[in-house]
Amino acid sequence: MCVLEAAHASDKVGEFTGNGFIFKDTVEVVAVEDPEVEGVTVYISDFKRSLVDKLSKNFFSEPSQASVTCAATGPIRIKDLKRVRGSSGGEVFSESKGLNLFQNKTLRVRRLLDEAHKTLTYIAYSTRLSNSGVTPVRAADAAAVPTGNRGPPSLLVRLASAFLYIVPWIDILTLGREIYHFFPTSLLLYLVPGPLAPLYYSGQFVPLIVFFLLFLAIVKNNKLHHFVRFNCMQGVMLDIVSMLFTLLRAYVPAEVRWSFILDIYDMFSWNICMCTILYCVFFSLAGKYADVPYISESVYLQVDASL
Repeated sequence: MCVLEAAHASDKVGEFTGNGFIFKDTVEVVAVEDPEVEGVTVYISDFKRSLVDKLSKNFFSEPSQASVTCAATGPIRIKDLKRVRGSSGGEVFSESKGLNLFQNKTLRVRRLLDEAHKTLTYIAYSTRLSNSGVTPVRAADAAAVPTGNRGPPSLLVRLASAFLYIVPWIDILTLGREIYHFFPTSLLLYLVPGPLAPLYYSGQFVPLIVFFLLFLAIVKNNKLHHFVRFNCMQGVMLDIVSMLFTLLRAYVPAEVRWSFILDIYDMFSWNICMCTILYCVFFSLAGKYADVPYISESVYLQVDASL
């Protein structure tokens, strides 16, 4: 039996079985928000004994072993740096591991700030209340998340992030022929990346070279601001989507290619891609993360995998 002692609420993420033939032990995973740091979620995997194991020995006792990991689930912001500083850190989570009043064990998760390396470290350990006082039992696990380059984006960072959407913008220009014809004012959207389009298509391998430069020099570069890397990767993903629309267009049957169906397809593809790009550019200039369904989830995974 476990009694939650900490004031910070935890949400159960999942549970799965471990050892045991019929009555199995279980591993429970909970998510805990750090009350002093926004944008960080701590995940704790906790071991639960089976009923048979409890009946055989120490029914009211649970193992104090646990592991911890953490993830940046948004822009990281420390609410009060003074409260987070200090060699002893701050406790984020604690949970009692039994009802034995004389040797009660407690699982704890503590946060430490490494200012030299701009990193938050979360450590899981356990303590036992004995006759001589509180005794540390075991440091179970630790996880860290970098805090550097995740502050509010500056004007230069926002402008650079918005500019990175120029690549998918160039790739959808050819899909807007019918739009430009029926709505001449939309030619303004054609003229924005116009001067760069000839350079982008100046060689057969230039788009491929640009793709690798963006991915290796920006997305995978931890020294750059997270906001720039996120928008660069999102621009690459949108470019892949726009190229898929263009590629699909090239393989339609001749009967469809010379009919009004292809015109509708072009207008639909252009509107979807252009609206998404303008949405991302607007949010980038505003200094906010543009959340595009399905795409942004993959972008976060790619960018945060490089931390």
